[in-house]
Amino acid sequence: MACCDYCGSECLLPFTCQHRGGAFCTECRLPPAHQCAGIASWKKKPAPGSGYPMEGAGPQQQPAADTILFPGVKKRAGGVKEFPG
Repeated sequence: MACCDYCGSECLLPFTCQHRGGAFCTECRLPPAHQCAGIASWKKKPAPGSGYPMEGAGPQQQPAADTILFPGVKKRAGGVKEFPG
């Protein structure tokens, strides 16, 4: 079983710090909690275009899960699904 690099407690699934490495427990996983030397990069805002687009993104702009999971299935009035074949 792994041990937290900061507090020394045993952890079943340790978290790895993305800024300086190391294995940490759930209480010490965030950079401020383990006195991370890379805390400046953690506090910095993400670069434009990285991650999930928040502005203008909404359910109306994303395909429905049914379209992705069942590409040949068509919806009829009332939500009834029509399977191909």
